[in-house]
Amino acid sequence: MLITMISLKGKTAIVTGASRGIGRAIAIECARAGMNVVLNYVSASSVAGMNELQKEISALGVKSIVVRADVSKENDCKKILGAAVAQFGSVYLLANNAGVYSAMPGTPTWELDEKEFDKIFSVNVKGLFFMAKHVGKWMIDNKVKGVIVNTGSIAGLDASVSGSIYGASKAAVHGFTKTWSVEFAKFGIRVNAVAPGPVLTDLLENVSEDRKRSFVEQTPLGVLAEPKDIADAVVFLAQSEKINGQSLVVDGGRIRH
Repeated sequence: MLITMISLKGKTAIVTGASRGIGRAIAIECARAGMNVVLNYVSASSVAGMNELQKEISALGVKSIVVRADVSKENDCKKILGAAVAQFGSVYLLANNAGVYSAMPGTPTWELDEKEFDKIFSVNVKGLFFMAKHVGKWMIDNKVKGVIVNTGSIAGLDASVSGSIYGASKAAVHGFTKTWSVEFAKFGIRVNAVAPGPVLTDLLENVSEDRKRSFVEQTPLGVLAEPKDIADAVVFLAQSEKINGQSLVVDGGRIRH
């Protein structure tokens, strides 16, 4: 049986948290698929990197715009959507990727504090919710049968070695994915998630070398994913017409379900 694949050429993607790592890779792979891309970032230190990313995307023959916004603030999420529609007229894909990692990975619950909780949940959960709320409603109002792909984690599907707060935030991502896939489906909008295992990005900088080695040892394929591996999964889910409500695990076989 052949899976019907949708052409993404000429369509528009919003990629939140596009300044580095997985988000940057998603933006590039969307551009390779022929999509115009709305690139979201939040930190002033990312400006130079965003300029380089735009050059790379331009070389692929598509257009991009950059929007500085904090997805944990609802009005900023509206700003991202407004910029996308003003520039490109429509949105087909929301790559709901912006997220923060634990500042204290592996720290037991009884040693975690409110600051850690608020920082992680404000971006990983509130930001995800606000973006889906506004982009999804825009798709409904404009009869666009688009796609939302959330960046979750195996930390939200299994016991998290990254810490309970981070794991709970990613469990919320997968919970939202399931519910939204039902809510939005009646309007022809699909909602899926990717669930990476450890990925070779700068988010692993706070992880000890011993822990990194253990990640490799615990991975049946014996190698950690690159950001492009996750980006390829996002593009696949955007193209796959009949896949809805799924969390696609990309972790080299660490968890099986």
